[in-house]
This record gives sequence, C-alpha cells and structure tokens, in this order.
Amino acid sequence: MDTQTPTPENLALSPMPATTLFEWTAPIRIAYKRTRYWYIIVAILFSLIALYSVWTESWTFTIVFILACIAYFATHRGPPLEKSIVITENGLTFNREFVPWSRVAGFWILRHATHFELHIERKKPTWKGDIVILTGQIDPFELRETLRELITEFDDRYENILDAIIRICKL
Repeated sequence: MDTQTPTPENLALSPMPATTLFEWTAPIRIAYKRTRYWYIIVAILFSLIALYSVWTESWTFTIVFILACIAYFATHRGPPLEKSIVITENGLTFNREFVPWSRVAGFWILRHATHFELHIERKKPTWKGDIVILTGQIDPFELRETLRELITEFDDRYENILDAIIRICKL
C-alpha cells in the first residue's frame, strides 16, 4: 500500500479540520440598477462605435465589437453569481476550492460608498486570478484584523483603473 509521509507542505494542502473564523456567501460584484436613461446612452454610444467601424471599413473591429456587446449582455442578464468563502486558521475555501495560506501573497479590502470588497492575491505563478468577493454582512473591520494575523495586508493597493471605469459606468 502506497502511503505518503506527512510533511508541512502536504498538511497545508489538505483542508484539515480547523476553526472556522468567517464564513459567508455573497455576490462577486454589485448588481447595478440601470435606468432607461442608462440604456439610451449605451445604445447611442454602441451605435456610434458600430457605425464608425463600418464607415472606416474596419470589418474585424466591427465583428469583434458586436460579439463583445452580445457577450456582455448575455453574461449580465441575471443577477451576479454568488460565491461562498470560508476562512479558517489553515487557509480559505473559495467556492469549494481550498487555498492554504502558504499560497496566498496577501489581501486588501476596498471600501466603496455602498459596500466593501475583499481582494485576496494568490502567490505567482498561477493561472487562477485573485479572489474577489463582497464582504456582505461580515464586519469588514473585524475581518481585516483577523486576516492581518494570518497573512500580509497590502495597504498600498487600490482599485485598478479598469475596475473604476466599470464601477462608474455601471457596467
């Protein structure tokens, strides 16, 4: 029978029973309420861009732009997906995937006018992106203090420009 000798790395990779510090389910993004005015402005802008691309005979751009519009509206038809997160002493489980603290570079919490976002950065190299989830009903200040004891807090991180544009334009 082939058994593996327990090592600190093996133990860190297995989701062993640990004290649950926080557990919640929340959407990964805010569901914006868009008015009729928003849809009119977006329709005008999209039409102008599409007409310009046809006028300049940029057929590849026209096709890519139209496909991007279709993909955007197809993925944003319903409410945002809800994900679950469990934070323990050994690591975190995000949407049923265990990530030990040894594979996490750090975290930061973004404060917006109506909500807080928890960002957890994975150590590189990884093909998976950072973990981003709204804090929901969890006290973000208590969450911050607890996470600071487990992993590094990046207090110099801010919202990137693309995320700011998406938030401002309610995309």
